[in-house]
Amino acid sequence: MNTYNPDGNKLLDYETAFPYYTALVREYLSVDQELPLERAVTKFVGPIRSAFVDHRRPAEDDVEGILWQAARAVLQAACAPRDSPAALDRVHGRLAFLMKAVKDQGDLVREPGQEQCRLWGWAVFTDLPVFSAEMREEFDRAAFAPDAAVRFPLYNAFAARLTAIGVDFALYAIWTIRDCLEEESPGLETLPAAVPWFVHCSGLLHSLARRSGALLDYSAPKADLGALAVQHGLTIGGFTIERWEFWRSRLEEIAAGSDSAGDVAAVAVRHMRSAADGWAESSRQSGRHQ
Repeated sequence: MNTYNPDGNKLLDYETAFPYYTALVREYLSVDQELPLERAVTKFVGPIRSAFVDHRRPAEDDVEGILWQAARAVLQAACAPRDSPAALDRVHGRLAFLMKAVKDQGDLVREPGQEQCRLWGWAVFTDLPVFSAEMREEFDRAAFAPDAAVRFPLYNAFAARLTAIGVDFALYAIWTIRDCLEEESPGLETLPAAVPWFVHCSGLLHSLARRSGALLDYSAPKADLGALAVQHGLTIGGFTIERWEFWRSRLEEIAAGSDSAGDVAAVAVRHMRSAADGWAESSRQSGRHQ
């Protein structure tokens, strides 16, 4: 079987890539002997660069296969339950920074002619095409898995951490929050999956809402409104301030309850208020300097 040595020039394939990346992610997340981010990025992109540049493999061949297995290893770690919220936060933070660093490698090219490595029209590494596709597939897998009550919140928490640092999955916030707050079913059972978006991305979501209709470039029904939002009088999908306020009012209603859902919703409300207060203060400061 093919193996890869980051200091050598051997080629991974689809079969060998998953154990390689599983071991790399495990080493990177190890508490006892943590692998530095810079070294982890080198080991992450090395097999991909080697396949395309050194071995001159087509993007649709070994390169794509390696990328699928790399994405799978990252998401497997991200969606695994941890011993404590702090441990989970650490894992999601480190994995998010890893993928952001991979994205920041820029377009993968080779000579002659600076030929770009592209999949489905998207640039490797800049656009994270396979990782994004795997994230989309995992959304459905996690939402409908037998253990969805555990897995779907973990997935959304990771997607929110990615989005917060510039690896954009904000559309998934709409999907999850819509299912939780704008539909009668599944409704509140998805609350633990929706709350991480407010914990990690309230500032960003509020900013998008202020850009009335943000994400309307996504075709319907991707950013459409749920039935309860329509009944409330909302007419525009995407991120809008009216939708933001509807979410806040729904969460405040839930937070007023005395059950566990109320406690969970209260966390989201605090972050939403903080984001709105921060925007208001920033606006006041800007006005003073004009």
